[in-house]
Amino acid sequence: MEKTQTQVLSQARSIRLAYLVDLDREDSHSILDAIFHYSYSIWGGRFSLIVPCENGAPMPDFLPWLQKFDPDLIYSYVDLSVEKESEFHETFYPSALQHHWFGRDNDDVYYPPKPTISPLTVATLISLASTPSIFDGTRGVRIIGAIDPSQSDRFISDSFGFPSSEFRYSMFRVHADSGSMLLVVADDEFQSRRLGAEATVVDANALLSNMATEKRVIGLSQLSAMRTPRFDFSPSRWGDFFNLVVGDTVLDRLLYWNACALMPPWRDGDNVDLCVPRANFNDPAFTKSLREYLDRRNHVNPNSGGGSSFVTIRSISLKLDELKVLADELKGPQSGFIIGHEQIHSIGDCIPEAEKLEKAFFGTGRSDSNHPTEGFFIGNELRLATIEPEHFRHNPTSLINSSSGAWAIDMDIERAINHSPSSKPHRWRLPRRLRVTSAFLQPYPISQPTGALVAPRVSANGLLTLFTVANAALPKVTLPTDHSAIVYALKRGRDWAPFNGFREQSSIQQPCLRAERSDAGYYFWGVYQLFGDLKTACSVLLHKFWRDQLEAYGASDQRTEVRQKMMEKRLLRRIGEHSFAQLNTGQLRKLADIVLQEADAERLSNPCRKWTDFEADFKKLYACEDSENPLLREMPEALAKMAAESSIFSKIFLAIHLGMARK
Repeated sequence: MEKTQTQVLSQARSIRLAYLVDLDREDSHSILDAIFHYSYSIWGGRFSLIVPCENGAPMPDFLPWLQKFDPDLIYSYVDLSVEKESEFHETFYPSALQHHWFGRDNDDVYYPPKPTISPLTVATLISLASTPSIFDGTRGVRIIGAIDPSQSDRFISDSFGFPSSEFRYSMFRVHADSGSMLLVVADDEFQSRRLGAEATVVDANALLSNMATEKRVIGLSQLSAMRTPRFDFSPSRWGDFFNLVVGDTVLDRLLYWNACALMPPWRDGDNVDLCVPRANFNDPAFTKSLREYLDRRNHVNPNSGGGSSFVTIRSISLKLDELKVLADELKGPQSGFIIGHEQIHSIGDCIPEAEKLEKAFFGTGRSDSNHPTEGFFIGNELRLATIEPEHFRHNPTSLINSSSGAWAIDMDIERAINHSPSSKPHRWRLPRRLRVTSAFLQPYPISQPTGALVAPRVSANGLLTLFTVANAALPKVTLPTDHSAIVYALKRGRDWAPFNGFREQSSIQQPCLRAERSDAGYYFWGVYQLFGDLKTACSVLLHKFWRDQLEAYGASDQRTEVRQKMMEKRLLRRIGEHSFAQLNTGQLRKLADIVLQEADAERLSNPCRKWTDFEADFKKLYACEDSENPLLREMPEALAKMAAESSIFSKIFLAIHLGMARK
């Protein structure tokens, strides 16, 4: 029975990006530089997953994490094979699997990622970051930036990030009421730059000392992590300690980046990690500034009730004894934090265990944010208002427009007709390999009327995922019938865009040209409609009592033991007690004729079951249940009579006569 209103739960979240990076490239550091810089510029970018690859394919150990991460976009710096491309689409169902274009020649290599969908910029989080804290009530925020040559400092760029010139301009003009910049500028540039109201420090040492005293100074790394819906893998040894990664290799930087996702989401926006080149510890002034920073800005500890903060120095490239020396130097006599050290033996050590991947739950770490928005619609056309991210409520409307970037919306849609075998309402859960998404809506322009086309996708838990920007209406979603959705998917085939525009595109394979219900399908559908819902049908037709009745009626194509014995007795009665191994040609022909006669007789006959047969079998079932459950002996006999007179019995007979007995 169709409902007059159908519910849909919509939830806005950041766009999830995953990057594929080959560890064997000479320019892997340059690729990481570009990924770090771009990720810090978008909302949720700090938790983008970077998957290391070898021999043109992702490391197998990372694939379960990538599947749990459920990326909306996969951006590859690796040239995947056609087979691996298809596997990625069928397994992860990204909106786009995009190959990076490095440029036309080696003299002009281009590294920054340019995804097909531009995610929401971190500038939209400035107003949220500037709200007064519960501790000091101070409003305003100061964002870390730099001017060349300070931008080449990898410690600052990896740990805090550098904003673009457009971001600096927006801080000076659009977001002037919310905060300002703290620029790292070398001494020789103080006099040559007009810095206006922007405050300055001379180097990384001065920056750490400033952050130790100024609590409202943050980097883009913290800004991009704020209020990001993501998976919580805690508790873990990575989330209970401030993660201080030391080293200069690609593996060290990958370890630092991916381990951030193992921190509990309620710490997002706090100071939880740093990535430090080994050479920085050769400067005693840096060690002193870092110690001061960790004393005052680090609040990570395994005890929820408070206490001393904890720091763990980790590295892949440095040995355990060298890490111990660095830990002792950093600890100092007056520091208030507890420090340990750990050598990481491989990049795979930061991958969450299988149990944690299975049990991880999705959220922001805040009970008061990111709740689904409920809506209702009538009919099979869904038109909803755009669901905005929770942090938008801190921004004036004039500061948010389509150029601010896009975000994702997961839609949990209730079905108009309930097929659920349980008492819970039936909801749409879409498959990935069978492409039914285009039966709901086709790729659409993300901003009308000339925006780039984006493809909807199916999330890991089967929800329909759309993408939108500010001041743009969501596209119309048309809910198909089950039959039309399956037929469409079977006829549609592969529906993804080519991975590499310069590679010859393989032909699209259609699974089939035509699809319709078989005779058995029509019978099944007729029986299902008689019962009204799947739960009622299963409770009757899958019950042993009714399965036995249908089988006795002949409504089964299974050669059960009872039917086999009956046929054996008939054969023995017709041909005598001869050994089957000694049958001659005439006897074999006679046996074949007898079997065919019996088959024709069973097929053409219309067997019947007397009511007394049902009653006798039911009494046996009742007596068995009564003996196994003494408490049921008080059941009034009228209950059995009521059951016999109920309409469900008439439905059984109608179901049988629909063709269940046909061979």
